[in-house]
Parts: sequence; structure tokens; C-alpha cells
Amino acid sequence: MKRPKRGNPFKQFILLFQRQIELFRNNTSNLILLFLQAPLIGLVLVLIVRAEIGAGIFDSNKVVLCAPQIFQTTVTTNPQAPAGSSQPLGINTNGNTSSVDCNRIITFLKTDTNGQQYVTKKANGNVNKALQDFILPGGGSLAQIALFIVSFIAVMFGTVNGIREIVKENAIYRRERTVNLGIFPYLLSKVIVLGVISLIQSASPAGGLYRGSAGRIGRHDERIGSLGFLG
Repeated sequence: MKRPKRGNPFKQFILLFQRQIELFRNNTSNLILLFLQAPLIGLVLVLIVRAEIGAGIFDSNKVVLCAPQIFQTTVTTNPQAPAGSSQPLGINTNGNTSSVDCNRIITFLKTDTNGQQYVTKKANGNVNKALQDFILPGGGSLAQIALFIVSFIAVMFGTVNGIREIVKENAIYRRERTVNLGIFPYLLSKVIVLGVISLIQSASPAGGLYRGSAGRIGRHDERIGSLGFLG
């Protein structure tokens, strides 16, 4: 059986893209449903996070935590200790807590004599680089879980939208494929239109989760929150 000659891919893409847009314009109820399900899911997600975890999971003092003290050999904090021995450096909390707000460590590094010496000797005067030694690993686990859930929802949005289109146009695709329809123009027209819709759907839960779960974040806190990702 002779294979049908495929048409111009670019012209097919333009035609299929316009047809896809027209289908959504003519089916406003389906389009409204697509855009409403994302805010509803985002609202449910925010309520669940607030009920099970609480607000402020994206606050800098929860995403990035610092140890109150570290043991180091750069600065001598105890003159009576043997030379070259590890000595504590940081804030004395009397053992009441194993982590503190990184803003307190920054204040210590900028104002305390030992802290200033540590910044000069260990980080060549770079406070942010010296702060890395105080940052505790594994911080922000709750925020990571919430972002994973949002990412999973985004994947499900794209999967459901794609499956719906495949099932809905299966017969039409098979008929047009036997004539001269190319598979790449067809897929590209679907990917662009559904990709934009999925992007809008995904942005709604992500933005709602951040605004609904985050506490009050100032400019200084935002800067501190980014320090955990600096090299």
C-alpha cells in the first residue's frame, strides 16, 4: 500500500494551531472548567498545609536555619586552650536550642570581635561566605514537601489535559493521518496550546500556596533565605 504524501509541515501546524484555538473558544464551558479547577485545588492545598503544618513554611527562619555555635581552628576564642585545638565560635544559647535565626549569626559576624576575625581570616571579609559554615543541612524540609506536591499537581494537570485531547480526537486524528497529516505539526500544535494552559493552571496553586502559607517576609529576610543556595 502506497504511503500518502505528507503536506507542508508549517502550513499544517498553522492550520492545526488555529483549529485548536477555535475549539477552545467554541467550548467555553470546558475552558472555564480548566481554569477554575486550578484555583480550587490550590485553595484545598493551602487549607491542608495550614491545618497540618501551619503558616510560614516559606519564612527564611524556617527554610534556612543556622547552628548557634561551630567548632573551628581559625580564631582563638579561648586563650587557655591548646594551640590548634577546635574552639567554639558563635552565640551562647546555654544549650536551650540547637538552631537559631541566621540573622542573629550575621549580626554576630558583623559586630563581635571574634566573629569579625573569623570573617576576615576564613572568608576574606565576605560575611555571606562565612555564614555558610553555620547553616544547618536539611533545612526547609516542609517547604520542599509543599513544592513537591505543587510539582506533582502540575504534572497531573498536563497529563490529564493531554489524555483528554488524545481520547477526544482519536478518531479525527486517524482519519486525517490516512490522508496527509504529519505527526509533528499535530503534536506541536497540541503542545503549545495545552502547554500554555497547563502553565497557567500550575501557576495558580503555586502562587496560592506561597501567598497563603508564607508569613511576612521582608527584604532582609528574603536575602537571608537565599543564602542557603549560595556557593
